[in-house]
Amino acid sequence: MAGQFAVDGRSDTRWAGAPGLDPQWLTVDLGGAAEVHQVLVHWEAAYASQYKVQLSTDGTSWTDISGRTSGDGDTDTHGGLNATGRYLRILGTQRATEWGYSIWELEVFGVRNSNDTTPPSAPTGLQVTGTTANSASLTWSPSTDNIAVTAAWPCCKPAKRWPNWCHPSCLERCGRSGECQQQSWPR
Repeated sequence: MAGQFAVDGRSDTRWAGAPGLDPQWLTVDLGGAAEVHQVLVHWEAAYASQYKVQLSTDGTSWTDISGRTSGDGDTDTHGGLNATGRYLRILGTQRATEWGYSIWELEVFGVRNSNDTTPPSAPTGLQVTGTTANSASLTWSPSTDNIAVTAAWPCCKPAKRWPNWCHPSCLERCGRSGECQQQSWPR
């Protein structure tokens, strides 16, 4: 399964490596130099018992910024990081099962070092799809951007796949029961 499925923001798609091979890796282009402060790896049943989180400025020479030597297949949080690079790699060095490696979702948090001055496009195609006496249902095409899109979303509500999990940045922003004000993610 293709690498883009590990970073598509969906909990029902995943990246999967080849069965029975070590090492294997998933590399993500962050689109430019970025300070990386936290990485979350949401493993599927085919997980790494040992792996490294690495950064690179050129996609060739890699620096270890975190890792696990006794992975358990759950969601791994690599926090307190302070490293800069354009490419982030999850390097699986030891499989925990006979299968390959499989990641439901990979999340990278930090600060983008960018001089991007191109604003996102405006949403288009606004349509009324239904009405009642006191409400209207609307659909539209979302805005796009060459770097990132910012939107409001209720990140502190439990996710379907991980009902007891709340994103750490949500806890910082809004506490255990609130709604996030904004979240930005690379596109």
